[in-house]
Amino acid sequence: MVEIARINTLIAELMQTYRQALAVKHIHDERIFRKVLCCDYEKILHALVELKSVNLPDLLNTRFFPSTPAMAQILLTQAKFLHLNHIGFEVLEPLDLILQGIDYWAAHLNKNLGFAVKVQKYLRFPASQNFQNRVNAYTEIMCIWLQIEEQHFMLEFFDIARSHEALLPNKTDMIYHISPERLLTHHAQSRHHEEAMKSLFGNDSIWHYSMSLQEREAVNDLHHQLTDFTLTHTDYKMAYAMPIENKHDGTYHTKIINIPLKLELELCHISPIINQPTLL
Repeated sequence: MVEIARINTLIAELMQTYRQALAVKHIHDERIFRKVLCCDYEKILHALVELKSVNLPDLLNTRFFPSTPAMAQILLTQAKFLHLNHIGFEVLEPLDLILQGIDYWAAHLNKNLGFAVKVQKYLRFPASQNFQNRVNAYTEIMCIWLQIEEQHFMLEFFDIARSHEALLPNKTDMIYHISPERLLTHHAQSRHHEEAMKSLFGNDSIWHYSMSLQEREAVNDLHHQLTDFTLTHTDYKMAYAMPIENKHDGTYHTKIINIPLKLELELCHISPIINQPTLL
């Protein structure tokens, strides 16, 4: 009872502290606020499962380009690694609130996973004007680098100034049946993971996988090839007319979208970061 009372007090204090930022997302009710906190945490956990388990050749050949293996091979020849660079998605919490909660959810992961989870650093910056035009709202991005045991991962959070209503999962009742922390160590629950991914990310129009490219010029070459590809393969479209240069994180990238799957793939070359990430 003492713990429940403490959590209730904390929730009330957070709502008061971040009331203006929460209001931008139309979050005024404590019940909705709790649902938002759970949703973001679940998205983080299931995104980590994807980062640990997704193999780039399988992703390209069997999921993203299942009917055009030649295109998958073109991308693979330019890939720097055969694992994902990162996963990016929209969060419902203001980034200030996520930063305040980092120590809490890292400790929670440590407790439930049974091995060390460390938040190493983060980088926070405004989204490109191209992206903000795409979503028609001011957007801030935060990249967070994590270490889980000996593996390193990066998550990219998009804080978009718009209502929470369209983003919440369609089926919140099935998300919480199995502790997602178990998914990071026990793959017997893979069916649950797949269902949760569909529910958690189903309304997220900007979530994406990102793969690293060996050369900067490969971004331009692949952008042009993929643009031509979309002219004859109408199940695909480009997110932008031209590649995007991001001065904040040193990336140069383009994106292609598999429309039926509502799945977005970023092709990214990473230069030395201009503004070094903040160490935690």
